[in-house]
Order: sequence, then structure tokens, then C-alpha cells
Amino acid sequence: MTCSRNTGRTILYKGSIVNYKKMIFIITIALPMLFVTAFTASAETEITSNITINTTWDLAGSPYILTGDIDVSADADPVLTVEAGVEVRFNSNASLRIGNNTYSENMGGLMVQGTEADPVLFTSNAATPAPGDWEYIYFMRYASDADCSLEWAVFEYGGSTQGLVYVYQAAPEFNNCTFRDSGTRGINCSSTTSAPGVNNCSFIDCIDYPIGIYADQLYRLGSGNSFSGNGTAAIHVTGNRLYYSQTWQPQAVPFRIVSNVEVRGNAGDTSVLTIAPGAILEFETNLQLNIGNDSYSDQLGGLMAENVTFKGVTATAGAWQGILFRRYNAPDSCILTGCTIRDGGGGSSPGNVRIRLNSGATLTGCTFSNGAAFGVYQDDPVTAYITDCSFTGNAGTISLMANDLLYLGAGNSYSGNSDNRIEVRGDTIVRDAVWVTQTTPLHIVGSVDISLPDDYVTLTIQYGAEIEFAAATRFRIGNPTYADRHGALHAIGVTFRGDLAVPGHWYGLTFERHGESSTLSGCTVSDAGYSSNRSLYINLVNPVITGCQILDGNGDGLYLTNGSRPALSGNQVSGHSDYPISLFANDAGALLPGNNLTGNGIDLVEVRYGIISESAVWENPGIPYAPNGTCSVLDPVNLPHLEIRPGCEIQLASNSYFQVGSNAYANQVGSLFAEESCSLIRLQGNITEGYTLPATRLMNYVCLRTVLLNMVAAADRLMYWSISQNRHLMELPCV
Repeated sequence: MTCSRNTGRTILYKGSIVNYKKMIFIITIALPMLFVTAFTASAETEITSNITINTTWDLAGSPYILTGDIDVSADADPVLTVEAGVEVRFNSNASLRIGNNTYSENMGGLMVQGTEADPVLFTSNAATPAPGDWEYIYFMRYASDADCSLEWAVFEYGGSTQGLVYVYQAAPEFNNCTFRDSGTRGINCSSTTSAPGVNNCSFIDCIDYPIGIYADQLYRLGSGNSFSGNGTAAIHVTGNRLYYSQTWQPQAVPFRIVSNVEVRGNAGDTSVLTIAPGAILEFETNLQLNIGNDSYSDQLGGLMAENVTFKGVTATAGAWQGILFRRYNAPDSCILTGCTIRDGGGGSSPGNVRIRLNSGATLTGCTFSNGAAFGVYQDDPVTAYITDCSFTGNAGTISLMANDLLYLGAGNSYSGNSDNRIEVRGDTIVRDAVWVTQTTPLHIVGSVDISLPDDYVTLTIQYGAEIEFAAATRFRIGNPTYADRHGALHAIGVTFRGDLAVPGHWYGLTFERHGESSTLSGCTVSDAGYSSNRSLYINLVNPVITGCQILDGNGDGLYLTNGSRPALSGNQVSGHSDYPISLFANDAGALLPGNNLTGNGIDLVEVRYGIISESAVWENPGIPYAPNGTCSVLDPVNLPHLEIRPGCEIQLASNSYFQVGSNAYANQVGSLFAEESCSLIRLQGNITEGYTLPATRLMNYVCLRTVLLNMVAAADRLMYWSISQNRHLMELPCV
């Protein structure tokens, strides 16, 4: 009768086994009624000592009860095998430890061979189980990874300290397992080399995170995992350096990054992190994802991600720093497509994404939102292709250097940002570039030069672009000093204006002497003339400026240095405090028909005095020409001929006159032709011999046909003419 009360329990201690089940079997041969009673009772196997040889726990010995800490480790490298349907119970704070952390020759393994119909159960031995009843299954440093595979197992009510499963520098495999009701985590890793493989597993009602793992082992989390009811609906990821390329698979909950992650290969290698579509990465305060490094050119990093979300743990601007593409990255392996990057710009970070000098990235179809700074911030020089991206809810959109603007592509949108403009920092453009029209203005915050030493560089700005300039900035084409630095600008339908609609807010456009052929067509230039400068300053170059509006400047509209011959036609120049245009007499032929030069402070074409040494035609600009000194038409080689077109009005200032040829040098010759209502008007002073057109100043061929000479008539005469020897004055029906 004493045996009949035994439940078939097996006790394992000090390497000896007393099996009462066999005793019961013997007794039941003699006592059939006792056999029925004893056989129907469940077997129990108590495990009280370490496992040092290969051992199998089968259904016949189930449940197996661990009374304390049990090690599977010895110089024989024992493997514990648990068969389908077996139940393993743990007393309070008991654990199962696989391998050891000290001796590489004393390894151990755990093979769990459950099935979908008959899983293996690891559970509490308490009558009323609760999370944290027992400690963990611990895969230690010298566990035999090849002998650590767990299929269709259920782990529950453990995790009193480190999780239901605790992994230290080991790589067990878990497939189709369930981790539930843990006092802490389902799986917890405490080393950068802890690498559990997890596929098709479920994590349910764990009090803390379902999984804790290091970033460089995150690739070991496979597909098909599910998560519900856990204390934190995320995977705890401790950041560290990724030395080798890997791929992170999306999980049903976010990866929560709790320290900085660095993707950087060993010397001579490139480490590329690929993140599969659907993954979500959330970062704690002030953290960043670093790609590459700033010091070692042979240790590169890359990031390839498609339809991935990078965000802060909290959905607040500046919740984390952002993604940082460092100086030494692998630009061809830094590609984000269809990703969302939000909540960045925290700490000292200038953007959700920052691209450091000499690095690069390709950003296509991405959304940058809710940033405390810019959506994207680029250092210089940077090769960053940005196309079809959306910027919304940030403090700023993009900040980049002018020389890198050529990589900003089409299809980007900008809305709801504190400043919807694109910040363009001052720079010298040293490579041919096309600035693609954006749906928001470019905001130039530093002066821009277009010139390239020992070569030519051309900037083309597409139709419809809007460019706003901060105070005291300029846009200079070519170089005023160095003859080997050339630049050109081609812009059609582009607006250049100040970021404040105030005359003189910015310097304006400067075309320098060592520039190349430039074109402005249908453009608008306004608010220029800082420090009494000019809206357009043209220095010894000949740009084509046609159909433009040059408006509201402080100083002159256009100022041409001596020898500048731009082609000026069909332009409107108005709203300037001084002249609409100021040029030298020898360059006045640059004014072609169709310009509207009215509405300025001084509605005159200022003709700065000098020698007209080349033949020219002065078209009617609609306002008078106003020479501010003597204009002489003469040259010993070019034999210049000046033709003044009908309707022109010439207002001669005091002490000024036209001189055609020379009365001193026979080889200094020239000619003048003017007809039909061409007026030579003296603005001020009394008429004296010196203020008229004396015969000694009229040399060679002069033809005045139906010309009005209004000299502010003196009392005794309107005009004094005398014809010197060998001079010819024709057809002079003057009034």
C-alpha cells in the first residue's frame, strides 16, 4: 500500500537513479488491482544534478522537475534532447544552463523536438503559476551552437531576472516557439555576439520587452514572428557597430534603438545594412544611426532601405537626432527609397538626415516630416540625389551648398514646414550644373560665385525657378581678377528677388569680365542694389538680356563698365532710385529696340563720356540719352560711324558736346548720321561759344536731316556753325 501512493516519480541525484516505476510494475504483476491504480498515475522525474552525458527526456519520464540550477556541460560535450510532448517544470528560481562561460572544452547542447501537435512545455512547478516563478534557460558562451535547436516549444512563467531565455555569446535556433507570461522578457541577449535565430515564434504577455538583442545580431530575427500583450510593444535593440553586411527583416512591432548604431566595416571592408520593406525603427532621445565614419577612409558603411520608417519613440520633433551619412561611406550603397524619416533634428543635429562632407546618398520617394531642424542637411561637398521626396512639418526643408544643388531633382514637394524654402548656403560653383525647378523658392543665404579655375563652368537654371536672396548677398558670374576663372549663367523665366521686398536688400547679379556668354531671358530681378549698388552689374562681358523685368532697385538698374556690350532688348527697367541704365558712350549701341526704361528716379540713359571708337547705332530707348561729358566719335583705324535713330533725344549736360573727328589729328576720323526728330538738347547753362557745337568740333562727315537743335536759345542766336576746311556738313534744315 505504501507503493500505491507513489506517483511513479523518478529521482536523479548524485548520478544515481532509483526508479520506483519499475517497482510498481513488478508489484502489479502480482496484484492486478494495484496495477490499474498505479499505472494511471502520472510519472514525475526530478532533476537535481548536472547533465554530463548525452541525455534524452522522453514522454515516459514527463514531467521533468528541475529543483535548482542544472548545467548541461562537460568535457564530453553532452547534449540534452527533449522529445515531443514532454513537460519540463522549474521550481522557484531554478534554471537550465547550457554550456559554460569559462571552459571552451566543456560545452553542452539542447535539442528540443516538439511538434505542432505535441509541443514541449517549459513551465512553473508552482500550483498557481505566475510570471517570474523560475529563472531562465541560459545559453552560455560555450554552448554548442550546432546542438542548440528548439522546435515547437512553449516557455512560460519564468524570466525572474533575464528573460525566459537568456543568451550570452551563443547562437541557439528557435522555430515555432511560444514565449509567454515572462516576468521580464521572452528572449534576452547580453552580448554583442549573442545571436539567437528566431523564426515563426510568438511572444505573448511578457512584462517587459518581448526580445532584447544587440544591433549587430538583429539579422538573426527572421520572419513570421508575432507579438501581443507585452509590456513594451517593441524589440529592445542595444546599438553597437555593425562590422559586416546584414539584412534586418521587418517584425510585427518596431525595433526600439536604445543606443547609437554605427554601420562601419573593418579596415578594407564595407559594411552595408539592408533593411527590408515594412520595418519600423524607433530611436530613443538624442540617438542617431551612423553610416560610415569621419576618420578612416578604408572603413566604409552603407544603408539600403525601402519602405522603412525611421522615427522617434515619441512623435515629437527632435525626439532623436536622425540618420547621419558620415564622410567615409559608400554612396552607391546609401539608398533610401520610399522611406519615412521623422521626428529627428534633436540635440545638435541639423536635420532628420545629415550628409557629411565628401559623402553621398540617394533619396527617392521619401517623406521627411516633423523634424526640429531641416528634413535633409548637407555639408559640402556632397553628392546627394533627392527626387520625388516630400518635406512636411519640419522647421526647414533642405539645406545645402550652392555647388551641390545640381543633385536636387524633380518631383519634390514642400508644405507645412516653418520655412518651406530650400536653404542654399554661399558657395563657388565649380562644375557644370542644371538647377531643376522646385515647387518652392531657393533661399540664398550666402553669396554665390560661378567660376572654375583653368576651365569653364556653366550654370543653367530651369524655367519657373524662384530664387530669394538674403540681405547683402550677391550672385556673381565669372571672376573680376583671375583670367583663368570662367563662368556663365543661362536662365529663362527665372525670378531673382530679395527675401524681403525692399529695394537694395541684396546686391544683385554681377557679370564679371572673365565670365563667358550668358543669357537672361524672360527673367525678373528685383529688390537689388545693396549699398547703392546696381541690380545688374556688367563688367566687360556681353550677356544677352532680353524680355526681362528689372525692378525696384536701389541705385541704377543696369551698370555697364567701359567695353561691356550686352544685347539688351525687350526689357522693363523700373522702380530704381537712379538711372535705369548707365553705360559708356562707346557701348550705348547695346541698347536694342523694345526696352521700357520709365518709372525710375532719373528717367534718363546715363551716357558716361568718352570716345566712340566703333561704329554703332543708338536706338530710341523711349527716354533721353544723357551724356555727362564730351562724346567724341573718332578712331584712326575703325573709322567709326554713329547713327542716331529717329525719335532719339540727346540731353547734353553743361560743358558737354559731341565731337565728330578731330581738328588736331588728321587720322582721327569719324562720322555721325541723325534724322527725323532727333533732338540735341542742352539741359543747363547759358549759350556761349564753348557750349555750342563749334565748327572745330564738327569734323569729317556729319548729316543732320530734319533735326531739332534745341539749345535753350540765347538772345542773339540759336546756333553757331562754321564749316572748317575739308569738312562736310550736309542737309541742315534746322529749326
